[in-house]
Amino acid sequence: MKTTLIAAGLMSAALAPYADAQIIPCSQRAPLAWTLSFPRTSLSSWLHSLPAYRIWGTQNMMVQHEGSTNVLEVTYPKGSIDPAATAAPVGGAGFIYSSAVPFLSGCLAYDVAFEPGFDFAKGGKLPGLYGGDAPSGGADTSRGFSTRYMWRTGGAGEVYAYLPEKNAQYGESISTGAWAFIPGQWQHLEQEVVVNHTGSHDGVLRVWVDGKLVANWTDIFYRVSDDVLVAGLMFSTFFGGHDPSWASPRAQSAFFRNFQFFGNAKAQ
Repeated sequence: MKTTLIAAGLMSAALAPYADAQIIPCSQRAPLAWTLSFPRTSLSSWLHSLPAYRIWGTQNMMVQHEGSTNVLEVTYPKGSIDPAATAAPVGGAGFIYSSAVPFLSGCLAYDVAFEPGFDFAKGGKLPGLYGGDAPSGGADTSRGFSTRYMWRTGGAGEVYAYLPEKNAQYGESISTGAWAFIPGQWQHLEQEVVVNHTGSHDGVLRVWVDGKLVANWTDIFYRVSDDVLVAGLMFSTFFGGHDPSWASPRAQSAFFRNFQFFGNAKAQ
């Protein structure tokens, strides 16, 4: 899909969902901390000039222009899966972008579009928030958390979280199927994380899709120590999963724009 074609659960038993459609999107309740605008120059040089790390997959990133907006296209080659899989082509891309200061409450907003006819296969990752040491790939979660999104078969959406009390080797699926990703059109995502009080299961996780609240959890356990806060963006997108059954069935692309981060020094 080129720019001209871009149109205007499985969950832990320890978690319990709450619905309140009256909660307005987090971007309307918190101060703007930063925006991320993709450059028209070298993406690799730009990324290395930022407070960013764990940079990978720059060969799969390209900036397109949609009027005055720069759109990041990320490609997933045929057969690509988890970038740690050395036997498969590297598909997707990633980096971690840190806020100047961490927050008790953070809100990430951005737009995503999948090319028309996108084949979601078994699933893949999309950017989300993180705190502490940003665990992923089966890493220890005692010093941080991450709340990326995933798409599943048919475009079913979920939050894919690394939390201190996760029950699996890898991440934990939250609110699977609470919304759907639709190929060929832009969708606006907002994710809010409010860290728990140390020792309490009272953290907040909310998701809005196109302004509609689709997930609202108020008993999340994000951290075991006070120094783990909402630190910024975990840009992470690829097919997988860790084995070839997750691979992209063909070369295809997703598109990203309008990244904004809102933060509060106090929990709301």
